[in-house]
Amino acid sequence: MPGEPYARPDAETERLLHEAEIRAEQFVATLRMLASVGLFLALLISSRFDLQLVVFRLERGGPMLAAYFLLGAASWLACRRGAFRPWMAWPAATADSAFFLADLWLRLHAAGLPGTVGFLYPSMWLVMLVLALGALRINPWLQAFVAAVTVAGLAGIIAHGAGPGTVPAIGIAGMFASFPANAMRIAIISLAAVILVTATFRARARMLRSIHEARRNANLTRYLPEQLAGVLADTGLDALRRGELVQMGILFIDIRGFTRWSQGRPPHEVYALMSAFRRHVQAVVRDTGGIIDKFIGDAAMVVFPEGADARASARTSMDCAVRLSQVMADWSEARRKEGLPAVRIGIGLHWGEVFAGVIGDEHRLEYSVFGDAVNTAARLEELARDMDMEIVASRDVLDRCSETGRAAGPPEGWEMLGARVIRGRSGTVEIVGMPFRRPARLVWNSGGDIA
Repeated sequence: MPGEPYARPDAETERLLHEAEIRAEQFVATLRMLASVGLFLALLISSRFDLQLVVFRLERGGPMLAAYFLLGAASWLACRRGAFRPWMAWPAATADSAFFLADLWLRLHAAGLPGTVGFLYPSMWLVMLVLALGALRINPWLQAFVAAVTVAGLAGIIAHGAGPGTVPAIGIAGMFASFPANAMRIAIISLAAVILVTATFRARARMLRSIHEARRNANLTRYLPEQLAGVLADTGLDALRRGELVQMGILFIDIRGFTRWSQGRPPHEVYALMSAFRRHVQAVVRDTGGIIDKFIGDAAMVVFPEGADARASARTSMDCAVRLSQVMADWSEARRKEGLPAVRIGIGLHWGEVFAGVIGDEHRLEYSVFGDAVNTAARLEELARDMDMEIVASRDVLDRCSETGRAAGPPEGWEMLGARVIRGRSGTVEIVGMPFRRPARLVWNSGGDIA
């Protein structure tokens, strides 16, 4: 996505970036404190734990080390308590560079040595720490600023010196502290800084792309069933748009007599009933792992893709039908006790091959299932009403639940209804039904048959 790192993000992206910057600053603050402790331990070890030498070195570098630790602690607490703001990273990052440059200059000045020997000091290589801390942030402009200040300050110290002393022009010391050697070191540090700034730009670009993709997928899943979110992340929208022929269970549930009941009812009563109905359906479908294809007025269509285990999916679809019957019976009884009309439902369930895919664009998508199996399930729901049954399921879904592919008989509480002609479909369909009564939950044995 060329140019994205430089485009101004929208308000939501800015908010997410600010949150990421604050988390990064808290991490940098932690590293400051750890670095201070590490440098103190290095001082002890390099002094061979000679107390007199340790005190001498602490008198020179201790205040700077303590101040750097306190800077890290203050930044960490500010981030922890929510008081840190993204702009505060600029003075904090400047302080990283300033502490390093001030420490180097003070050491040279105290020793009375010129700046040309600065690279011979071990503390000189803290410059890498400063540049590395800057790279941990996701603000390339801040990283470029820190790199520029650090390199310019270092070049100034080397060029103008810090003390009146001199270094022999010949010999080993003169060779390593000469202008060509120092110029090469400055050039290498500058090159490292440029690489780190470039890396920060790339990291920010990747983060912006990730935020864009995450928000895009979040917007898409507002319209798609939540079970498809993983598929969307793995294969992308194009794969879902191509669709596929799959075996699945299809369930239709409908409130009986809703149209007649709703006529002349106050809107709030209709709204309350429909909201409760959908809430109960969603809860049962979510618990059983189905996908709500759509709500159609006072009805709902639920699908159960076969996945890796068709028998388990078929069994789950039957479990869902029974649980819906139980939940709706409990809800109806609760309404009756409140003096409200009871609710009766009808359910049709079938198993077969369908075309499943996503239709639309990223602004409005719909997961759709088409095919003869869908029409058959809808007709079975209508047949349940005509036969005064609560659930009517095809023999296809019952057989699919069996390990042998042919169920010995219907579950307890169900009835074999024989072969029936289904409107709009050639041939007959063997069906089983469950009358209106409170069903027991289906129990499956290890072989996948109904116990």
